[in-house]
Amino acid sequence: MGTLEEFQKLIKTLNRKAKDEAEYVFQNMEKDFWVLQEDYHDSDEFDCAIFRVVKGEVYALSHDVLNFLNKIRNKFRV
Repeated sequence: MGTLEEFQKLIKTLNRKAKDEAEYVFQNMEKDFWVLQEDYHDSDEFDCAIFRVVKGEVYALSHDVLNFLNKIRNKFRV
């Protein structure tokens, strides 16, 4: 997926482009597992995906995680 720094820049870009619609948070859960949470402003529901960060590199744990991220990137053209 890229480095942790690159991924955090992507999240900042997503938040800037989606500021009126959603918020994206990428945070450490436990050890080397991180969660990307998608929180829509007009809803109490949220969606999330789990990633693994090892030695500064971000890895998707499944194709579903990749699909989730690609859906977000395509929606906001990032």
